[in-house]
Amino acid sequence: MKKLLLTVFCLFSIMSFAVADEAKFDFTNPSGLTPSITDDKFSETSTEGAYEFGTSETTFTNNGVTINTTDGTTISRIWKAASGKYDFRLYKTATMTIAAPQGETITSIVFAGNEVSSFSANNGTINGKNWSGSAEEVVFTWADNAKTQKINTITVTFGDGTAEPDNGGNEEPEEEMDITTIDNVAEGAECKILGTVVAVNAKSFLVEDETSIILVYMNDVPGVANGDEVTVQGTISTYAGMLQFSEGSKVVKTGNKNNVTYPEVTVLNADKVDELFANPDIQYVEYSGKLSVSGNYYNVAIENTTVICSITSPTEEEKKSLTDGSVITVTGYTTGAITSSNGGTYLNTIATEIEVTEAAPGGSEGDNNEDNNDSDNSTATAYTVAEAIAAYVEGEKIPAIVTGYIVGAMNSTGYVAEFGTTTVNTNILLSDNVDETDEANCIIVQLPQGEIREKLNLVDNPSKYKKKVALTGSLEKYFNVAGLKNTSAYKFINENENGNDNDNGNDNENSIKSVEAENGNAVIFDLTGRKVNNIATPGIYIVNGKKVLVK
Repeated sequence: MKKLLLTVFCLFSIMSFAVADEAKFDFTNPSGLTPSITDDKFSETSTEGAYEFGTSETTFTNNGVTINTTDGTTISRIWKAASGKYDFRLYKTATMTIAAPQGETITSIVFAGNEVSSFSANNGTINGKNWSGSAEEVVFTWADNAKTQKINTITVTFGDGTAEPDNGGNEEPEEEMDITTIDNVAEGAECKILGTVVAVNAKSFLVEDETSIILVYMNDVPGVANGDEVTVQGTISTYAGMLQFSEGSKVVKTGNKNNVTYPEVTVLNADKVDELFANPDIQYVEYSGKLSVSGNYYNVAIENTTVICSITSPTEEEKKSLTDGSVITVTGYTTGAITSSNGGTYLNTIATEIEVTEAAPGGSEGDNNEDNNDSDNSTATAYTVAEAIAAYVEGEKIPAIVTGYIVGAMNSTGYVAEFGTTTVNTNILLSDNVDETDEANCIIVQLPQGEIREKLNLVDNPSKYKKKVALTGSLEKYFNVAGLKNTSAYKFINENENGNDNDNGNDNENSIKSVEAENGNAVIFDLTGRKVNNIATPGIYIVNGKKVLVK
């Protein structure tokens, strides 16, 4: 398929009246701001591959509108990633004041960016990323639990738009356009297309007409399905080397096709991956490999190339089949190439089909109930959280059973620990202290898709907060620190008034609560309730009903 570009059939309209004025602050192009922030004003920081320019004392102006910020937990800043992309970053408890020109009122403020949420305003109404109302000045405040805000643009509308007609003409109808191949389309053009949805993920979708395909980025559940016929109207921008409709585009369903016909698939090898990374293009492809899941990232390594194929924003249904360590075959469309701040290179794809060809190692067998998922862990060593952190060796995968209290989760945005109430369902924080609030004393446990995530995550199971649990997995690097990944089994543990550990629901013959002396010999169980003949490795064991630490 030829390189995707867009014919400029933009919406030129002869307006019958004077409309409200507008000021757009584009932080993806800081040299175009007032004051201009050019690359020579950026200074290298300790953050890997990133550059910053503090803006706490800067007032941005455009068409008489001003923007000021106060710092939150970190200085507000223009951010330049190693990939060359820019955005405006604010942090929890920061404020932003937007003021209209003297004598005017602001009626609309639209934020666009990957992360814009958890903020309030001193007046008006907030709907998602949009503010509406009537005010000379609006003060936004970000919550003390807000994620890092990554703002691309802020569009401010002011004035009332009630001036008398200036030419007596009528507004021309908006005209739909074709998606086609032309060069040098200016970003910021307002355009409209009609086409068919051919691929959907959790935040965007692809639209195809008779000439080409284009991505529509929503940063939200798109609300469309394959085969839907839609019109899309919005602003054109560039991301990952590809043209796309920006966040905030208007999408209207006009019909549905029963079937989507896909082109002949291209099987990706190393050479083809490198070619698509160097020259981004939308192509229908297939690739296979071992899946690596880390937070919200789902990556497949291809042999003989350093470029990783990344499944972008998979849907909740797709995530059910995406288990870390499994071997999968992905069919779908490539949607661009990016270089991360740490130098990683990725070829983005939207999947249309995912097939698991080899399940992830591990798993659980035996009788399970709601609060127990035991498996044979004969090669794993039992640890407390502190012992597990001490036993971790970077670059190694150490089979382990770690016992501790569930105290929170780690947010992948900024690596922020959330204790107690959390918004994260993909991992939990485990600690030896039931009231822990220091992430340094915790180990991060990965929750794979399926029963383990469904039963242990604190978003869906808040009652599991401060519960004691034994978890089986491998000690390895997770969130750049010691973690427990490939979690394959769990067992909740009650502590009785004597301080001994009991299980809470699995009455099989080897459960911990059945411990008793047999013919005067020691009866030994590990923390998963599995009876063992002798103590072969260091760890915590139940010997004749008492907890024993063996070093």
